[in-house]
Amino acid sequence: PLFTLDNTTTELKNLILKSKLKLLLTDKNSTEQDIISYNILSPNPKYGFHYSMTFKSGNDKSFAVNHIIKLLKNAVKVEIVDPYFDNNQFSANLALLDRFITNKTNQLEITCDVSNNLVNLKSRLISFGYTNTKCPQIPQNTHDRYIKANGVKIHLSSGFYALTQQNKELTYMVEIL
Repeated sequence: PLFTLDNTTTELKNLILKSKLKLLLTDKNSTEQDIISYNILSPNPKYGFHYSMTFKSGNDKSFAVNHIIKLLKNAVKVEIVDPYFDNNQFSANLALLDRFITNKTNQLEITCDVSNNLVNLKSRLISFGYTNTKCPQIPQNTHDRYIKANGVKIHLSSGFYALTQQNKELTYMVEIL
């Protein structure tokens, strides 16, 4: 280690407060109450390793789409959670889904809002070849939107549909599960 942390000094606390993340990375648990520390060797980490990219409105999102295609390649199960997946966006979302999923007989689970008529969504997906499909109702107060497959979770700040729209801002973040 660069230094041993027995008691956090005032100088170190001031240094932490000047840092971008206001966070002390350590190799052991800290009992300090007035700083935020994170044990990077913890078996149950609060923070993980994430990779993210932001696209402003008007930016081409093909990099994100191509990256997600690679992340989902050969996935046996794909889970999509997006409350708005079927809100007048089905055609655009289906076209993108067809790019993401190469084997339509593998397991697909799309969780979205019940007001979108989940039975109809499931039957439409089956009619387009997604024969192993589930469409559970999204839990109340869920706003997060993500795709989960192959040991990664891809968070989509503006949802699945934003990947298809040039006029939408989007940040996507890849989390290793």
